[in-house]
Amino acid sequence: MNTAFKRFSIKVLILSLILSILSFFMYHLFPAWITINWPYLMVFFIIVNLILYKLSDKAKQKDMTKFSTVFIGTSFLKLLLYFAIIFFYSLLNKEDAIPFLITFFVYYVIYTIVEVVSITKN
Repeated sequence: MNTAFKRFSIKVLILSLILSILSFFMYHLFPAWITINWPYLMVFFIIVNLILYKLSDKAKQKDMTKFSTVFIGTSFLKLLLYFAIIFFYSLLNKEDAIPFLITFFVYYVIYTIVEVVSITKN
Protein backbone atom coordinates (compact mmCIF):
# COMPACT_ATOMS: atom_id res chain seq x y z
CA MET A 1 0.00 0.00 0.00
CA ASN A 2 1.23 3.47 -0.88
CA THR A 3 2.51 5.30 2.21
CA ALA A 4 0.73 8.54 1.23
CA PHE A 5 -2.55 6.67 0.87
CA LYS A 6 -1.94 4.87 4.16
CA ARG A 7 -1.31 8.18 5.95
CA PHE A 8 -4.41 9.70 4.37
CA SER A 9 -6.52 6.68 5.35
CA ILE A 10 -5.36 6.89 8.94
CA LYS A 11 -6.00 10.64 8.98
CA VAL A 12 -9.52 10.17 7.59
CA LEU A 13 -10.34 7.39 10.06
CA ILE A 14 -9.12 9.43 13.05
CA LEU A 15 -11.04 12.44 11.80
CA SER A 16 -14.12 10.26 11.35
CA LEU A 17 -13.84 8.89 14.86
CA ILE A 18 -13.65 12.42 16.28
CA LEU A 19 -16.54 13.57 14.08
CA SER A 20 -18.58 10.54 15.09
CA ILE A 21 -18.16 11.34 18.76
CA LEU A 22 -19.06 14.99 18.17
CA SER A 23 -22.01 14.05 15.97
CA PHE A 24 -23.31 11.60 18.57
CA PHE A 25 -23.33 14.30 21.25
CA MET A 26 -24.70 16.93 18.89
CA TYR A 27 -27.53 14.63 17.90
CA HIS A 28 -28.51 14.11 21.52
CA LEU A 29 -28.07 17.75 22.52
CA PHE A 30 -29.40 19.47 19.38
CA PRO A 31 -31.42 16.93 17.37
CA ALA A 32 -32.93 19.63 15.16
CA TRP A 33 -29.46 20.52 13.81
CA ILE A 34 -28.14 17.10 12.83
CA THR A 35 -29.79 14.35 10.83
CA ILE A 36 -30.61 11.00 12.34
CA ASN A 37 -28.74 9.52 9.35
CA TRP A 38 -25.39 11.05 10.29
CA PRO A 39 -23.69 7.62 10.64
CA TYR A 40 -24.55 6.78 7.02
CA LEU A 41 -23.28 10.15 5.87
CA MET A 42 -20.06 9.53 7.77
CA VAL A 43 -19.50 6.18 6.05
CA PHE A 44 -20.38 7.74 2.70
CA PHE A 45 -17.84 10.54 3.11
CA ILE A 46 -15.13 8.12 4.24
CA ILE A 47 -15.64 5.88 1.20
CA VAL A 48 -15.87 8.73 -1.32
CA ASN A 49 -12.80 10.51 0.04
CA LEU A 50 -10.68 7.37 0.12
CA ILE A 51 -11.63 6.43 -3.45
CA LEU A 52 -11.04 9.92 -4.82
CA TYR A 53 -7.75 10.31 -2.99
CA LYS A 54 -6.58 6.98 -4.38
CA LEU A 55 -7.50 8.02 -7.93
CA SER A 56 -5.79 11.39 -7.56
CA ASP A 57 -2.71 9.84 -5.99
CA LYS A 58 -2.42 7.30 -8.82
CA ALA A 59 -2.74 10.03 -11.44
CA LYS A 60 -0.16 12.18 -9.62
CA GLN A 61 2.38 9.38 -9.67
CA LYS A 62 2.04 8.98 -13.43
CA ASP A 63 1.97 12.55 -14.70
CA MET A 64 1.22 15.94 -13.15
CA THR A 65 -0.76 17.01 -16.21
CA LYS A 66 -2.94 13.95 -15.86
CA PHE A 67 -3.25 14.64 -12.13
CA SER A 68 -4.79 18.06 -12.78
CA THR A 69 -7.31 16.59 -15.18
CA VAL A 70 -8.21 13.72 -12.87
CA PHE A 71 -8.46 15.97 -9.80
CA ILE A 72 -10.71 18.51 -11.52
CA GLY A 73 -12.81 15.77 -13.13
CA THR A 74 -13.29 13.84 -9.92
CA SER A 75 -14.10 17.04 -8.04
CA PHE A 76 -16.77 17.88 -10.61
CA LEU A 77 -18.27 14.38 -10.46
CA LYS A 78 -18.16 14.47 -6.68
CA LEU A 79 -20.11 17.74 -6.64
CA LEU A 80 -22.70 16.31 -9.02
CA LEU A 81 -23.05 13.20 -6.86
CA TYR A 82 -23.36 15.31 -3.71
CA PHE A 83 -25.95 17.56 -5.29
CA ALA A 84 -28.00 14.55 -6.46
CA ILE A 85 -27.92 13.00 -2.98
CA ILE A 86 -28.97 16.25 -1.32
CA PHE A 87 -31.71 16.85 -3.88
CA PHE A 88 -33.26 13.38 -3.71
CA TYR A 89 -32.93 13.06 0.05
CA SER A 90 -34.62 16.43 0.51
CA LEU A 91 -37.45 15.40 -1.80
CA LEU A 92 -38.01 12.07 -0.06
CA ASN A 93 -37.53 13.28 3.54
CA LYS A 94 -38.88 16.79 3.78
CA GLU A 95 -39.03 16.75 7.58
CA ASP A 96 -35.30 15.88 7.84
CA ALA A 97 -34.13 18.05 4.92
CA ILE A 98 -32.69 20.96 6.94
CA PRO A 99 -30.79 18.83 9.49
CA PHE A 100 -29.52 16.69 6.60
CA LEU A 101 -28.29 19.76 4.72
CA ILE A 102 -26.55 21.14 7.79
CA THR A 103 -24.87 17.82 8.57
CA PHE A 104 -23.93 17.21 4.94
CA PHE A 105 -22.44 20.68 4.55
CA VAL A 106 -20.37 20.45 7.74
CA TYR A 107 -19.03 17.01 6.78
CA TYR A 108 -18.37 18.20 3.23
CA VAL A 109 -16.31 21.17 4.36
CA ILE A 110 -14.29 19.18 6.89
CA TYR A 111 -13.55 16.22 4.60
CA THR A 112 -12.77 18.48 1.65
CA ILE A 113 -10.26 20.48 3.68
CA VAL A 114 -8.52 17.30 4.79
CA GLU A 115 -8.51 15.91 1.23
CA VAL A 116 -7.16 19.08 -0.41
CA VAL A 117 -4.49 19.65 2.24
CA SER A 118 -3.35 16.02 1.97
CA ILE A 119 -3.24 16.07 -1.82
CA THR A 120 -1.35 19.35 -2.02
CA LYS A 121 1.17 18.29 0.66
CA ASN A 122 2.19 15.24 -1.34
